[in-house]
Order: sequence, then C-alpha cells, then structure tokens
Amino acid sequence: MTLYGVNADFATGMELVDDAEVESWRLGSRLVYALLVNAHYPNHEKGIPKFKELIENLAKYIDDEESIQNKDVVKMFDIIVKENKPDLLKLVLNNSLIPNSMYTQNIAKSALKQAIRVGSIDILDFLIDEDVQIISKNHAGVDNKSKYDEIRSLIFNILQSVRIGHNSHKPNNLIIANKFWRYLAKCLYDIYHDNDGDDGDDEEKEQEEQEQLLKYTDNDDNLEIRRYSKFIISNPLIICSIYKYIHSSLSGKKYISKLTPILRFVCEHYMNMTDSKDLDELYQECENDKIFDCNALKKFNIKYNHALQQEYYKTKPTRNVKLFWTEYIMIKLINDYLGIEPAKMNTTKRMDQYGNLKINRGKEEREEILYCIKYIISNGAANHSDDILLPLLNDYKKQFIKNDNDNQEMDNLFNAVNFGKNIWTLKAMEKNEMAQLFENICNNEIELPLQLISFIISFVVL
Repeated sequence: MTLYGVNADFATGMELVDDAEVESWRLGSRLVYALLVNAHYPNHEKGIPKFKELIENLAKYIDDEESIQNKDVVKMFDIIVKENKPDLLKLVLNNSLIPNSMYTQNIAKSALKQAIRVGSIDILDFLIDEDVQIISKNHAGVDNKSKYDEIRSLIFNILQSVRIGHNSHKPNNLIIANKFWRYLAKCLYDIYHDNDGDDGDDEEKEQEEQEQLLKYTDNDDNLEIRRYSKFIISNPLIICSIYKYIHSSLSGKKYISKLTPILRFVCEHYMNMTDSKDLDELYQECENDKIFDCNALKKFNIKYNHALQQEYYKTKPTRNVKLFWTEYIMIKLINDYLGIEPAKMNTTKRMDQYGNLKINRGKEEREEILYCIKYIISNGAANHSDDILLPLLNDYKKQFIKNDNDNQEMDNLFNAVNFGKNIWTLKAMEKNEMAQLFENICNNEIELPLQLISFIISFVVL
C-alpha cells in the first residue's frame, strides 16, 4: 500500500496492514498510517488510539533524525485538516519532537490555507487561536520585504472558498471566508502599523481614517473589525489581488455564477467600485509598497473590448483597459448580455457579417447578468455611467438595433444602469440630504430615523 499521495476524499477500500509489518516502519510512517486507518475505519483501535499512544511516547520511539521526516509531518497535517480534527492537531502543532511543526513554520501556514479550501471550520478556529502566521516574518523578498505572492495566494484562497460555498451550497466555506478575511485584515493592519513610518502624509491619511471610523457609535462591538476591514480594502495590493482573481475567473460559459458571490463578498467588506484609481496607478502604488516586494506582480494587460465600429480602423491601435469595473467588467457584461463578440468585428466586412445581436444565453443567466450590472453600478461604477456607460449603450443602440426584440433587450440594459445609478445616488448622499428626501416622499407626515433609512437603502441594494 502507499502511505503518501492519498486523494482528498480518502477513497474507500484501504487494506489494513499486518501489525508486524507496521512495527518495522519508521515512526513517521506509523503515525501517518494510524491517521489513514481512522479516515477509512473510524473508531478502529489501530486508528486514533494508536496515534495517540505513539504521540505520547515519541521520545521512546524516535531512533534518529530520519524517524520522522518532513513528508510525514506534511501528510499528518494534511489528513488532520481534511478530517477537521483540531483535538489531533493539538498533539502535533508546536510539538518539539516533531520537526517543522511550529506555528511559525510553513507547514502550519499551509494548513491554514488548506482549512479554507476544504471547509474545515474547527481547524481554522484552532489555528487562528494559535496565532499561526499567514505572512512570513522571515522576509525573502527584495530589501528584506515580504513577498507579494503571499498576499495574492491568501486572497485567492479566500475568494475560492466564497465561490465554492455559494455554488455548492456549503455554508461552512462562507463562514470560513469571513473568519479568515477578518484575521488577514487584522494581521495586515498590525504589520503596516508596526512598520516604522513617520511620513507626514501617512499620518494625515491615518488621521482621516480614524475620523471616518469614529463616526460609528462607541457601543458598536464591530468597530475594531470595521477598522481592520476598511484598512485592508483600501490597500492597493489587496485590490490588485481581487482584480487578478476576478479576471482569472471570467472564462467559460457559466462565469457569471462565479462572479456574483465574489461581488457580494467584497462589497460586504467595504469595497466600492468607483474606479477612483486606474490600473496603472494601482500598479505604481504596489511597486512603492514599503512592506511587500511586488516584483512578481505583473501589470494588467486587458484589451479595451467594446464593439463600436469606429474603434476598428486599421490605423487605430486597440488600447488597454484603464478602469477595471467600468471599462472591463461592465463592458464584458454588456457584450455578453447582447451576444456581441468584438473579436470578430475587426474589419468593416466582418462588422457587416457579425454586427448583429445574438441573444443565445438562457433567461436565468441573462437576468443574473442584469443583476450584476445593477449591483456593480449601485456600488460605485455609477461614477462613470454618464461619461462611459450610457454613451456606449447609446452608440450600441444606433449600431446594432435591427428590430423590436433587439430594442427590448437594449432597454433592459438602460433600465439596469439607471436603477444602479439611482441607488448609488442614495448611498452617496449626506445623512441630512437622505432624511430630507424620505421626508419629502412621506409628504412630511412621517419622521423616519436615520438608522431606518440606512436599513431601507441596504435592503434595496443587497
């Protein structure tokens, strides 16, 4: 039998090995074997009871440095995390007789990421309580900085957990994503604020952040969590990592089912979609980061992919996207809703051939695209609705509308954009303006508390 390389589902059918043969193995192999036995045969005497007996007598069984090898430790963590058994992990983590098992080392950090992916919520809670490092403090990057890849990997794991939890109806994954996001936010907040930065601009920015956060009432138990979350979502490395994940996910016919839960998650954690900074500015800020070495971060290279005829003269080169939400996500959603394929319209002849709407997606999928358009615009993309999105739709209407059905589909898009724009207008209002608006709606006969008004707006948007 093979002790290593067992698949994630612990496929049934593992054969038990003769006791005499097991006794001849290295100690590390025996520990892994006991865990595998428990995975295949729960409550078997050769499973957990044997594992605990070996752990309690490690000093007695260890012969030399080869008794427990690194691959044994990796596999022990792997099985325990997948089985979601923190009581067993307590016996292994920080055990001085088990090599590379300390909470500060890479195996423990990998276990934390794995717990996110496989939905082991009890393991995640335990590792967070044990203060397992998620950002290396033994810096391996340029100028003694941490490496950007660590941030990117963590964000990808969190968002992947969100997607799996939503699409596979696994609530544990969503709970885990939220827990780990908060933990990452706290860790990054501490790292940046522990860094020796006396720059005046930084102090001014920090003061602005504090003033914004102090608008919350003192008895709000989530004040600290909000402080961490608002800090992390303003970090250009986090923003770029989220953009990279979304960009890598927008492929395949059913990509919209991946996008929807991600949009909800990032907005619930205070992200807005205003495109206040273009992609070049974000990249430059990442390059100048004081904590992380961003040499591994590649510039965005996304083509501006709308299908207006005047963009395709042979002498006019195609430019790259600058505004992620407005020029990339929104235009992709609009093109896909209408069945437009800009790549096929690069000459006048091909424009004549393919320049028609091709509504070939199901009703449910098209409704979900409209929902995403409303959601993105109502969370900030409305900032560019008048100068980019509505002019684009008007030009599309002139160029592609051939019949009443085409016109109806285009009206659906206009309605979605205007709906989202109205919601963003409400969200961007000052509190007194908002109260006055609702008083006018009620003919000054009903006085609505600001908290209730905020709740109504949140309900409409989310």
